[in-house]
Amino acid sequence: MAEANPRNRLVPFSSKLAFGVGQFAEGLKNTGFGFFILFYYNQVLELPGTLARLRSSSP
Repeated sequence: MAEANPRNRLVPFSSKLAFGVGQFAEGLKNTGFGFFILFYYNQVLELPGTLARLRSSSP
């Protein structure tokens, strides 16, 4: 039986780059949403900043 060549199993750089760009966009969106929620809790609901941060970091 022929063994699989490990070189054939490498992920191409273009795929790695595409996943990295997608992950960057997701991280940017999540960070922006987190800042918005923190601002909303603090300014609109008048929750102290410490409690707002605790609340926005919990699931």
